Amino acid sequence: MLFWLGIIILATYVLIGLEVAFGSRKIDFLRDVRPGCLEGPPSVSLIVAARNEERNIRAALQSLLMLDYPCLELIVVNDRSEDHTAEILEELGHTDPRLTILHLQDLPGGWLGKNHALWRGSRDASGELLLFTDADVVMQPDTLSRAVSYLQDQHLDHLAATPEPRMPSLLLNMFGAVFGLFFGIFTRPWQAGNPRSRCHIGIGAFNLVRAGAYLEVGGHKTIAMRPDDDLKLGKIIKRAGFRQRLIYGTGLISVEWYSSIRELIVGLEKNVFAGTDYRIWLAVSGILFH
Repeated sequence: MLFWLGIIILATYVLIGLEVAFGSRKIDFLRDVRPGCLEGPPSVSLIVAARNEERNIRAALQSLLMLDYPCLELIVVNDRSEDHTAEILEELGHTDPRLTILHLQDLPGGWLGKNHALWRGSRDASGELLLFTDADVVMQPDTLSRAVSYLQDQHLDHLAATPEPRMPSLLLNMFGAVFGLFFGIFTRPWQAGNPRSRCHIGIGAFNLVRAGAYLEVGGHKTIAMRPDDDLKLGKIIKRAGFRQRLIYGTGLISVEWYSSIRELIVGLEKNVFAGTDYRIWLAVSGILFH
């Protein structure tokens, strides 16, 4: 009996592996997109939520200020930081008029901090497109130009791009590779562009969405208490009938994902159960299967 159980499990993994392998080949790479010369390019508001990000925020914002996109405003929301994030932001704010800094002192009831910060930033945004990203994400200068060209060419309302994770140890990088595999199995992102599929996608490092679509679905206010806000933003956009797609940002977008095992564990504690939509049966089934 154990032999046949092993055969069944092996066959299941093989089928899943084949679907991931062939499905992933359908996803484009942002580095293969030509930036092009857009006539009257849509304005973009880039919105960053930052809380206690003194380690990475300077390098991240300097890369964002070097983006070669012509119609860009950058809104950074300091969400009650207790380190030197506010001082760094004020220093950078004097170097570029496109940089708007909002300092939040309180968190209203019924909100998680990051969701409220992004929602607050979106209310001050004037762009036709909104790009939500994290305070530790570094982008190459032509990243946004390529992304907007792709979104326009494919007639999309939402484009999510994967970053290239950078972590300091072999163990953490091994975890990152395994997590990417299982994230793909769970979300099946190659189906996000299929209007007949319930699959959806969203990436915290790069969620580019049309402002009209964002407002129509209620934005982050609709998902105010979701710790997996990036994925759930993609969900409400897809469910509303808007077009979305995932693209690989390898070589153009990078992030220091976790710097230690402790940070990794804290991150998993916050996000994993939420990723199953708090369905105990799904979480238990996954554990038992593996």
